[in-house]
Amino acid sequence: MASIYRRGNKFWISYDVNDKQIKKSLGTSNEHVARSKLKKSEYELALGDLHVATRLPLPMILDAFCKELMATRTCKSYKNDFSRLPTIFIIPGGIALIMNGLIL
Repeated sequence: MASIYRRGNKFWISYDVNDKQIKKSLGTSNEHVARSKLKKSEYELALGDLHVATRLPLPMILDAFCKELMATRTCKSYKNDFSRLPTIFIIPGGIALIMNGLIL
C-alpha cells in the first residue's frame, strides 16, 4: 500500500518494497495528478514492477557491462560499441571518467 503526502508545495509518495521504505517526489503540486500517480504506483507495486535502486558500485557495473560486450560481440562491433562509452559520470564523492575501458 502506498500513500501520498504534501511536502512544501509538492506531493510525495511513500511505499515499502522488500521491507524498505521508499519516498519519492511525484513532481506535482496538483492533488488530482498526485492521486492518479498514486494509483499507477499502487498498480505497479501490486505487479512487482516498482524496484529499489541498486547500491552496486558504478565501476563494478561498468566492468561487468564491458565483459558482456566482449563476450557477445565481434571485435569490430565491440570497438564500435565501446567507442561510445567514453563518458563522464557524476557519482557521489566525485566524477568518474571512462576512457578505453578504464575508470579514471
